[in-house]
Amino acid sequence: MRGPGCAQVRDAPGFTASQLTRLNDVGAIELGFPHGMLADDRMRAVTHGDLRIGTHR
Repeated sequence: MRGPGCAQVRDAPGFTASQLTRLNDVGAIELGFPHGMLADDRMRAVTHGDLRIGTHR
């Protein structure tokens, strides 16, 4: 768990490990566009693929 109030929840009595895991899963934030697009393998291959820039001598 991360965030400003995480220590309060983590240290509170009565929460089991599975409940804390569920809270993490439910509270996860999807980054959305453009992060999802840029993380895609195809986009990564296009932007960081085998591109070689030759030097002129």
